Amino acid sequence: MKKLSDSWMMKAVIPYLILAVIIISAAFGIVSFMRLNEVVERADQSITETGELLSTNPLIVEALEKGYADDELTEYLDELIITNEYVDFVVLVDNENIRIYHPAHELIGGLFTSGDEQAVREGSDPYISEHMGRNESQRRYFEAVYDHDDRQAGYLMVSCFTRSIQTMRAEAVRDLARIFSVSLLLILLAGALVSMRVRRILLGYEPYQMAEMFHRREEVLGTLKEGLILVNGTWDVEYYSPSAARLIGSDGQTDESIRSFLDQVLRPLIMDHSDRIHNREISYKDSVFLVDILPIHENDRYTGSLILLIDRTEMIRMAEELTGVKHIVEALRAATHEQKNKLHVILGLLQIGETEQAEEYITDIAGERETDSRILSAVEDRTVAALLLGKKSRAKELGIHFDLMKGSHLGTDNGYLKTEELITVNGNLLENAFDALEDQTGERSVSLYVSDENDVLMIECDDNGNGMSEEVRQKLLSGKYTTKGEGRGTGLVLVRQILDKCHGSLEIETEEGEGSSFTVTVTEKISERRAV
Repeated sequence: MKKLSDSWMMKAVIPYLILAVIIISAAFGIVSFMRLNEVVERADQSITETGELLSTNPLIVEALEKGYADDELTEYLDELIITNEYVDFVVLVDNENIRIYHPAHELIGGLFTSGDEQAVREGSDPYISEHMGRNESQRRYFEAVYDHDDRQAGYLMVSCFTRSIQTMRAEAVRDLARIFSVSLLLILLAGALVSMRVRRILLGYEPYQMAEMFHRREEVLGTLKEGLILVNGTWDVEYYSPSAARLIGSDGQTDESIRSFLDQVLRPLIMDHSDRIHNREISYKDSVFLVDILPIHENDRYTGSLILLIDRTEMIRMAEELTGVKHIVEALRAATHEQKNKLHVILGLLQIGETEQAEEYITDIAGERETDSRILSAVEDRTVAALLLGKKSRAKELGIHFDLMKGSHLGTDNGYLKTEELITVNGNLLENAFDALEDQTGERSVSLYVSDENDVLMIECDDNGNGMSEEVRQKLLSGKYTTKGEGRGTGLVLVRQILDKCHGSLEIETEEGEGSSFTVTVTEKISERRAV
C-alpha cells in the first residue's frame, strides 16, 4: 500500500500554522497598544491622585500660610517621592511663585519659572501638561492649594519623568513579547506534534486505504464478544455486530430490535447525540450492560457514534450476592460481639457479688430484646431484619441511639426491590448516617422508616448530625460527591445504581446544624420492570 505522503501532511498542517501565526501577531499588536496606553493612564492617575491628596493636606496648607516647609513636611514629601514609582517630583509654590518645597532642597526659596504654571496661578482647574523641566521632559499635574479662608495660598506640581514612563512602557512590551513568543513557539510545537500524531494514528497510510482495511477486517470485529453498533449523525443504524444482536435479543427481527433498543434505552441517556458516555450501566429486559458511546466528528462536525455494549448480567448478580453476604456477616459479627460483652458484664457482676446490679442489667437487656422483637415483628424479610439488628448493635458500639420508626413494615416479598438490593440501600443509608455523627457531640440518634404499603416502597433515614450545605446536597443528588473524607455520600453510588435500574428516586432534606433526612421511593414493581 502507498504510504501517507509528506506533501499531504504539509498541505493539511501548514495553513493552520500560518493562521495561528497571523492571529498571534495581531493579538500581540492589539494588546501591546492597549498596554502602552495603560502605562500612561496609570502614570496620570498616580500623579493626579497624589496631587489631589496633597492639596488638602493640612501640613501643605500650613506651610504655604507660614511661607516655609518644616522638617515634618519635608521628610513626608521626600518619603512619598521615594516610595511612589510614578512620582519623581513634588514642588510646592506660594502665590509669589517662590518654591516652598523642592526635592532638591537647595532650590527651595528660588523662583519657579517653568512656563506651564501660569494657568494654575490664575486659579484654573487642575490639569496635566507635558513640559521640559530643568533637566528632562516631565508629565506634570498642577493643582491650586487653598487656605482655611478658601483663598488660594499657592499651588503644587506633581510630575513623573517622561523617561520613566517610556522605561515602563518598554518593560511592558518586553514582557508581552516574551509571552507571545512562548505562545507562538508552543503553537508551532503543537502543530508539529499534531502532524506526527495524525501520521501515527493513520499508521502512515492514506485515509481511503484505512477505510479499505476497516471493511476487510469487518469479519474480525463480528467475532468480538462485546456488541458494536455504529450510527450516523441522525442515529440511523449503519452497522451492528452479531454479538450486539445476540445481547439485545433480536428474536428474528434484528433491525427492529436494535432500533427499539436505541430509541427506548440509549436516547433518554443523552441530551445531545454528540455527548460522550463512558461505562454507563443500563438494564434492558433481564440483562445489565455497560455502555460506551463514542461520538465521531469530521472537520468539527458530528457524523455519528460508535456504541459498545458489554454484558455484565452475571457479574452484577454475583456482586449483589457478595454485597448482601457482606452486610449479613457484619451484622452477625456486631451481634456476636455485643452478646459476648453482655455475658462478660453479667459474669463479672456475679463474681463480685453485685447481684442486684446484675438483675438490673439483665432487665435492661430484656428491654433491648423488646426492641429486637419489634424489628423482627415489623420486618418479615429475615435477611433485612438481621441487617437492622446488626446495625442496631453497631450503633450502640458507636454511642448512637438507633430506632425503627413506628408504622414500619416490610413483607417477606415486598415486590419492589430484591433482598440484596434492600440490604444495599438500607445498609449504605445507615452507614452514611453513622458517618455524619462521627464528630457530633451530645445526644446522637439515627431513625429508620421502612414501608412497602400503599403501593409504594419508602425508606427514610434521619440523623441529628450537622447537616450539609445546599451545594453539597446538590452534589450528592447529582452523584458527583462520594468522598468520605470531605463529606457524606459513601455508598450512595450503589444506591443510585439500584434506583436508576428500578426508576426510583432519592430526596435529601437537610439544613446545616439541623441534621439530614434521606428518602428513597420506589413505585415500580419488579414484575413491571421485567416486562419492559
